[in-house]
Amino acid sequence: MKWKTTMLTGALFCASCAQIPVLDDASAPIHAINPPEMPPMARAWVGQEEISLGLDTGSEPAVILFADTVKELGGRIRGKGAVRTTSLDVTLNPPSGSLDTPTYVVDAPGAPCQGLIGWEIIRKYVWNINIPDLSHGFTCELPPGISRWNSFTISKNGTLPHLNIPGHGNVVLDTGAPFAVYLSPAKWAAFKQKHPHLTPITYSGYSPAAGGYFVKECVYVDRYSVGKLAMRNVVICENFADPKTMGLTKDFDLMLGSGALSEREFWLDGPGGKLYFSRLRSLAPAPNGLNLVGVTFVPKQGDGPPYIAVVSPNSPAWQAGLRSGDLLLQIDGNKEPSLAYLDQVTTQPGSSAQVLVKRRNHILDVQWSLPPAIIPSPLTPPTPPEQAPPAILDTPSNGTSPAPDSAAPSAAPTQPPTPPLH
Repeated sequence: MKWKTTMLTGALFCASCAQIPVLDDASAPIHAINPPEMPPMARAWVGQEEISLGLDTGSEPAVILFADTVKELGGRIRGKGAVRTTSLDVTLNPPSGSLDTPTYVVDAPGAPCQGLIGWEIIRKYVWNINIPDLSHGFTCELPPGISRWNSFTISKNGTLPHLNIPGHGNVVLDTGAPFAVYLSPAKWAAFKQKHPHLTPITYSGYSPAAGGYFVKECVYVDRYSVGKLAMRNVVICENFADPKTMGLTKDFDLMLGSGALSEREFWLDGPGGKLYFSRLRSLAPAPNGLNLVGVTFVPKQGDGPPYIAVVSPNSPAWQAGLRSGDLLLQIDGNKEPSLAYLDQVTTQPGSSAQVLVKRRNHILDVQWSLPPAIIPSPLTPPTPPEQAPPAILDTPSNGTSPAPDSAAPSAAPTQPPTPPLH
């Protein structure tokens, strides 16, 4: 069975403060949590225990629980490897009973929710995503007039939502991925070659689809378009998902994450196989959690110290002297920092750090300070201003050097000097 789940990033929020839509016989049995974070979430239940599940169109199975959640709920995990199962039954709407589907289990340390609702369930309903108005929810039919909106066709036969966008190859919508655009390694290399003025930095996380911890490159640009979907303030990344790990014979050329949904209203019609989107509604805010320094520290083994540096070439960390493979000895005097602390000092605008690393037999002391704000780079480099040609000065016939600038004439002669005859 082919499947995938993405690493969920973003701020965990108080589910008890969220609004619960009123359900009736025509409503989809999914309780959306509003306002949506990145990614959007929904309520579910295991017995009488309420849990929050990320709504992830990039995950094929109906339901996935994270291993830490299963342990907290007292469930047993069966099997070995990256994907396991549990006997716990998950319910989306208490009166409807169990989903009567296998509940898969994966590791996802640090995730802001307790599991995922995948495309197998989402595709059965109509999902309205309106991040500018801080709302989202499920229904069973589209509102009138929506057919006049721009749209992409969704493959009805695929196990994931493949979008038909001419000129962009194999495109998948993955609402569980936090940034806007993810390019395959080949597409990412071509993008960097086409835009050599952009300086990539890093992003990282944990995903079973990547085979564990991953570190990839990304850039933050002022605009990007995918077909008729024009976006502003966009994070473009090299895709973290590994086709072999996911059991795919072909890589995705492009993946649209939840960041691509932040400026407009969308209607995802699963039964009808369409993704509708409105005109531009708002200017997307600067992304949260974007690594600004260009170095990510990943565990050498397990999920704690020691940590190894992964550095993006030409990034601020690179210019400060760090290199991939450096062993972290301490940061700000802390010899055993947590991953959360390392994430904070590499992503918080205005923060600084003093880092001690070991490279072979040498100890290096490196410092960095992050800029006070994150600003998107122009996708097209600015054209340098045209410079007037330099003034041509008469060369003294006696062979002496020209007079200094302070003694130069105030205006260039109207005609160039006549060269001497030889």
